[in-house]
Amino acid sequence: MTEEPTKPADLKALAEQHLAENKRRRDALRTAIPLDTFVEDAIGLVLSEPGRGDMQGVCPFHGDDRPSLYVVPSKAFYHCFACGAHGDVVTFDAEYRRIPEWMSMMQLEKRVAAGENPIRVQPRPTDEEMKALRDELGIFKGDE
Repeated sequence: MTEEPTKPADLKALAEQHLAENKRRRDALRTAIPLDTFVEDAIGLVLSEPGRGDMQGVCPFHGDDRPSLYVVPSKAFYHCFACGAHGDVVTFDAEYRRIPEWMSMMQLEKRVAAGENPIRVQPRPTDEEMKALRDELGIFKGDE
């Protein structure tokens, strides 16, 4: 007896379920972890309040010397007007620690579920440390 091939409609339904579940998980993390607190406490970035409830600071994703990173706590997102980095707490964590977003989401969920402080973040690896790790694992930069 042969198995019937998966129909495109089934694949579409599975993809929609997956996207809906990811959105639900991400929304739960946005609610559980205040972005402004995460940015300030996780990496020691000092945010100031220029007005309207927004926060601003020096962007950690490029060689910044002026505040170009804006964090909007009420909408749980950030945006850098110099380098274009933007996203939510999952994206920030992933970009800062240089890991895939799915890994960041899993680790943040695990910490929240265990009642641990999700704001405790490992130091950002340097370019040299990332190169050494890629060399050790046999990963080329374009493979990430």
